[in-house]
Amino acid sequence: ADAIFALLAQAQKDFLPGDLRVVVTNDQSERTRVQLDDLVNTIIIGFILVTLVMMFFIGLENALFVGLSVPLSSFVAFLLFPTLGYSLNLVVLFTFLLALGIVVDDAIVVIENTYRIFDRGRVPILQAAQLAATEVFIPVLSGTLITAAPFVPLLFWESISGKFLYYLPVTFLITLFASLFVAYIINPVFAVDFMRAPKEGPRKTWTRGFLLTLGLMALSAVVFYLMGSRGLGNFTLTLIGIFILARLVLNRLIAGFQERILPRFIGAHQRLLAWSLRPGHPKWVLLSVLGLFVGGIALFSVRPPKVTFFPAPEPNYIYAYLKLPEGTSAEYTYEVAQRAYERVQRVMGPENPLVSSILVNVGVGAGDPFDRTSSNDPNRAKITVAFVEYRQRGGRSTRPYLDSIYQALKDLPGVNLLVEGDRAGPPAGKPIQIEIGSEDPALAIRGAERVKRYLDSLQIPGIQELSSDLVLSRPEVRLYVDRERALRAGLSSAQIGSELRTALYGKEASKFREKEDEYPIQIRYAENYQNNPEQLLAHRIVFRDLSDGRLKQYPLSSFASLSYGSGPGLIRRKNLKRVITISSDVLPGYNATEINTQIRRALSALPLPKEVSVKIGGEQEEQAKAARFLQRAFLLAVGGIFLILIAQFNSIGKPLVIVSQVFFSVIGVIWGFALSRIEFSVVLAGIGVVALLGVVIKNGILLVEFIEELRQRGYRTRRAIIEGASIRLKPVLLTAASTVLGLIPLAVGFNIDFVSLFTDLDPKIFFGGDTAFFWLPLASAIIFGLSFATLITLIVVPVLYYLHHVTTLGVARRWRAFRYRYLRD
Repeated sequence: ADAIFALLAQAQKDFLPGDLRVVVTNDQSERTRVQLDDLVNTIIIGFILVTLVMMFFIGLENALFVGLSVPLSSFVAFLLFPTLGYSLNLVVLFTFLLALGIVVDDAIVVIENTYRIFDRGRVPILQAAQLAATEVFIPVLSGTLITAAPFVPLLFWESISGKFLYYLPVTFLITLFASLFVAYIINPVFAVDFMRAPKEGPRKTWTRGFLLTLGLMALSAVVFYLMGSRGLGNFTLTLIGIFILARLVLNRLIAGFQERILPRFIGAHQRLLAWSLRPGHPKWVLLSVLGLFVGGIALFSVRPPKVTFFPAPEPNYIYAYLKLPEGTSAEYTYEVAQRAYERVQRVMGPENPLVSSILVNVGVGAGDPFDRTSSNDPNRAKITVAFVEYRQRGGRSTRPYLDSIYQALKDLPGVNLLVEGDRAGPPAGKPIQIEIGSEDPALAIRGAERVKRYLDSLQIPGIQELSSDLVLSRPEVRLYVDRERALRAGLSSAQIGSELRTALYGKEASKFREKEDEYPIQIRYAENYQNNPEQLLAHRIVFRDLSDGRLKQYPLSSFASLSYGSGPGLIRRKNLKRVITISSDVLPGYNATEINTQIRRALSALPLPKEVSVKIGGEQEEQAKAARFLQRAFLLAVGGIFLILIAQFNSIGKPLVIVSQVFFSVIGVIWGFALSRIEFSVVLAGIGVVALLGVVIKNGILLVEFIEELRQRGYRTRRAIIEGASIRLKPVLLTAASTVLGLIPLAVGFNIDFVSLFTDLDPKIFFGGDTAFFWLPLASAIIFGLSFATLITLIVVPVLYYLHHVTTLGVARRWRAFRYRYLRD
């Protein structure tokens, strides 16, 4: 696109006269670039937050080791993308943001375990790294496989939504397995080289190495300034400030958190867990969880969020499609479009700061892309209102203009009107689309007219304007050839038809060659013949009579006559069946799913012939397909995860304990969407729920696997549960916090322009944006589900493990008693 626009700009410079200028812009390409930049900035913010939280849990140096796994894993993915033919797009970048807090999980577990075994230098660092990697190899490997399992079914999503989001599972799986390689090969090397035991006694702040590092960084900043690179110079100064802050303040805060706050939290967790494991108390824990589930379902039923296919962001463009009756000339369509343009201008107001341009198309490029009838027709026009970027709107909404423009244009006489904003996601059809089908065209036409009249009479709120794609007749100019007179003159019907085609559409006479390029030369009649059929008949046709070889010429009126009438209508087919589609957009403030529910109830009460079928199609059909696929993907993911757990623990009971976290995460998603009132996108929130499975179960594996290891070391079950859950508290909280914090900047739309920050000292901070609004349901599903499931996991999973152990012992005791009493010899 950039190359094409550059050529247009050059053509304007070379060929247009001096007093004529055409503004050549690439608005859509520029908006895409801005969205990519915003997403990159959000990834940087998320990385900073993840690194900060890791610093407090595992120390400054260790956090830097773990943080390196993010760029290293991404680098491996980028190496593979060219071989797969992938380009950098919004879905790929969002996947990196989604994986930001997940790819560090493996490195967190390995480094945190190394840090724990190293124990401030009591164990040699090489031995600690080896023991740590060996100790957690199985749980980390199975955790990685389990995290990957929910994304595998998404690779086989064949619908429009699946093709649109295909980059997401592929990018995530590549990055995830790259992080496993980094965690086991690269991170232990970093730990051995850089992990040091803290020195005894007061720590000296201004050491020689510290001052030398500051001097080198300051020298680099001076060099950058002398080279004219102000941004790099400011960035280097910022690093110097962070370096000094970390040495003077941050290390003390980290030490205070690790020595005072974290031990208190671990102690409180141990006391709560000990209380939960007392006789009679586990049932109250389980009843509390059940109460939360029932309460969430009740709240979700009373205050259900709006259910959508894909989120509808603030419009960047508003399109007003005008359709006049068939046969309308382009000149009259242009006059109507000009009147509509003037009304739109009055609605938008003079010099509106939100508007960048208002464009009018007549005939060419004026059809609705979601309408199967869209073509270059002279009876169609389109008005496009383009708004400035989100960050330049000052928080003002563009959604109210949708209704304002519709109200201003709806009374245009003889015009079928559609006003809508640009849509996010793949093209899935209209929000309201009713398909009436029948093998009998007459029945289909009568059924479509009856359905439209019935729905119009109900006046369901939220429907903009129902329109049908049925074309009953089309105006035609018919030419009748007197074959007998033509044959007597030595002329055939084919020759007359060829002459008419040349007159209207042209005929290639030759080619113009310039170097290696060829351009066809088309000839056709003058314009006055094309626009005046009677004038066309007066034109003389020249031909050679094959009977005597002489050239002859006669006016076309000698062999042909004209008549005006209407031709047959148009009924389209879908899946080999005649289908008439009645569609509409949704007015601002209304939900398409709720409106379609009302339409479905209304149509169930409308008697129609058995030969006529009526169904809801378009966006709602794709939404139902996506919901069914995601349900199957959810079940397949749970089944695959369960098989991996059985292979790891060689048991059925322990995997059931771990898989119970799926139930906890669903509770969190229900409560989160019910309280926040965020739109529940069937596709994006559904993917979030599926992706959530592996992350929450990974934490359960860490708990149960370490409890099992302590029991093998000789710990009694209750003590093993309390000690194991407390020791694994840090990695569980850290992995969950890193995933949540990595997504929070996207969920709230927090954005900083880092380039502008370092070059102009202007961060351009803003909240919101198209990218944030689009991915909000997916990010919210993971944040709600993982936050709730992590807190519940730390208490309920150990309780369930204890109940499983007690139940297993009871069953084994009864079986031994039964064998002793009835089966002994």
